[in-house]
Amino acid sequence: MKKYNLVEIFYSLQGEGIRTGTANIFIRFSNCNLSCSFCDTPYNNINLSLNKDEIIKYIQKFNCKNIIFTGGEPTLQLDDDLLETLKEKNYYLAIETNGILKTPKLIDFICVSPKSKNISQDFGDELKFVIKKGDKIPKKFGNFKQYLISPQMNYDSPNFENINYCIDLVKK
Repeated sequence: MKKYNLVEIFYSLQGEGIRTGTANIFIRFSNCNLSCSFCDTPYNNINLSLNKDEIIKYIQKFNCKNIIFTGGEPTLQLDDDLLETLKEKNYYLAIETNGILKTPKLIDFICVSPKSKNISQDFGDELKFVIKKGDKIPKKFGNFKQYLISPQMNYDSPNFENINYCIDLVKK
């Protein structure tokens, strides 16, 4: 049976985007197809290697039916076999992706945060641009329900220059 390489699985609140404040089980996949200098995730770590049955057993301890697949880049490993099993168990499935690869069809909520111009996922629920001081707000592209900006952070701490710049952009 296929094993999924994961950084971690944890239960918490969504802290960004239009689903902020909702309780979710986060399944963070290892590995990414990009190497962004500002990434806040140790995405190359493999702390868990679980098959789909082990993932189900692991997440059943949480009193929650919302899952967010994140990473690293979840589309590198996520497949219909795992998704079909989770849907049969009535989980709501969300993904946070860089958009380079298409997301599987069984995902209920798609958040794309492009870090490259080469994205193929051109539709979804949320398009979130990471912005640093001096960047212009990218023109809308694709078919997304919501367009958001997020300040680029330092690897392990807030970048107040970028935060204040984003606040000013939104106010304008």
